[in-house]
Amino acid sequence: MALDGAGRSVRHLVRRRSGFRMVTGVRVSGDRLVLGSLRERGVAVRARPAAR
Repeated sequence: MALDGAGRSVRHLVRRRSGFRMVTGVRVSGDRLVLGSLRERGVAVRARPAAR
């Protein structure tokens, strides 16, 4: 979930049954998001959402 300066939700990425849980960090790498987790052994990579 991404929040703006006023605390409103501006993005909420959800993927059911992905197997990758409890995302604790996100980095942008080109046109992709790299997601980290304290619970998982690796990272998840997904396409970066289009700007609104």
